[in-house]
Amino acid sequence: MRKSAWSVSGTLAHTERKALIASLVACDYNVTKASRMLQIGRSSMYRLIKIYEISVPSSAERRDEVQPCEPVVEADIRVTFENGNYVLHRMYEEGR
Repeated sequence: MRKSAWSVSGTLAHTERKALIASLVACDYNVTKASRMLQIGRSSMYRLIKIYEISVPSSAERRDEVQPCEPVVEADIRVTFENGNYVLHRMYEEGR
């Protein structure tokens, strides 16, 4: 996938990348938990992390941080758990 495909706001690739980042942040960058949240395999999660060039700090780096992890991009996606499933909600700004 070309880098420009996910760098353009509003594309499916851009939204997918933001959903991956939002799930990683929600799970404190634990890839296994984030992949379960999105109901995809862990190997698929690692493949998407590589494709979208998402930086995931190691557990040692997370342990040494004083500040909590911050998302690489400003996520406008909210993840909720409804009826036994995780649901991604796109948040809209007023006037948009």
